[in-house]
Amino acid sequence: MVVESGALKKFLRHPAFPLFLFIFASQATGEFYPFSPFSMYSNPTPRPMRLYYLADGEGNALPMTWHSGSSPARMTKTFNRHKGGMEDADSPLPDAEIRRIAGEVVLNQLRELSLKRTKHRQLRDEIQLIELSISAGRDGLQENHKPVAKLEALPEEDAGP
Repeated sequence: MVVESGALKKFLRHPAFPLFLFIFASQATGEFYPFSPFSMYSNPTPRPMRLYYLADGEGNALPMTWHSGSSPARMTKTFNRHKGGMEDADSPLPDAEIRRIAGEVVLNQLRELSLKRTKHRQLRDEIQLIELSISAGRDGLQENHKPVAKLEALPEEDAGP
């Protein structure tokens, strides 16, 4: 016969006991699937995650916020809004063309914002919108960089102040 001591009974009834139990369970499970609160680790989606960034004519990333004052997140939202608007309108255009048009809208907005800044921050040369697609494959995460849209360099006569 097991006789419970008064101290053990008191500990089990203490309001902090569930907290101690939770801490122990959390330490035991750690940050492993499926217990991780970060979905990218615990349950990766089979669909690729798409991010967009600004690049020069050769595809080298440009500091978008420095040039235009706009953030990469805002650029991605603007792109998705324009692309989604054309898709919702049942456009007869192929997907690549819809993406190119939406990308050119975004690039034009970024260029306009940059032209309001000091001369050395202006986006006058050729610029591109690049899609970075990250997907989970058999060999781990895979990245794919693909140009979506491009704007040619501004002519010298439009150099302005």
